[in-house]
This record gives sequence, C-alpha cells and structure tokens, in this order.
Amino acid sequence: MSTFNLQELFPYFWSALILAGFLATRKGAGGQALRIARLETQVQMLMKALNLTPPVDPIDDQVRLMLQTGRTIEAIKLVRASQGLGLKDAKDYVDALQDTRAKP
Repeated sequence: MSTFNLQELFPYFWSALILAGFLATRKGAGGQALRIARLETQVQMLMKALNLTPPVDPIDDQVRLMLQTGRTIEAIKLVRASQGLGLKDAKDYVDALQDTRAKP
C-alpha cells in the first residue's frame, strides 16, 4: 500500500486554484470577494500544513526599495508594467507590500 504524499499533489492544487478563480470570475461580481477570501484561506492552510513558504515575486524587492524611498507612484507603475495589472490592482498590490513591510 502506498502512502499519500501531499507535496506531490501541490502542483495540481495550484492548477485547481487557478481554475476555481477563473470560474468564480465568470459567475459575476456578486460574492466574488467572498469566494476569493475563502480560496486564499484554503491556500494559507495548505501552505502551513505542508510547511511551505509562499513564492516571492522578484519584483517585490524592487517595489519595497521604491516604497522605502517614497516613490510609491513609480512602484505602482512598475507593478502595472511587470504584472500586467490595472491601476487599482497594482495599487492594492503595492499597498499590500507596504502593509507587510510596516509590520514587525
């Protein structure tokens, strides 16, 4: 009898998560934030159970450096260009990095 290894299934989990996110956006905006929050919670729980650290985007260090020097608008522009995000999503991304930087 073979043992069940969660780490072997981890790549499939990301595929399922992306598919679930895509399907959630196809259903309309109503309740979308709640679905995303649930999925993010599930990802965090799985990452903790598997003792995994979340992947770090290489652009994050550059954005943090810009934030430290007060160049928030330039940081948002960089995120928009590198990630292909809209203005609001890029600002939210930068704000989240700024929030994590501010915490001890």
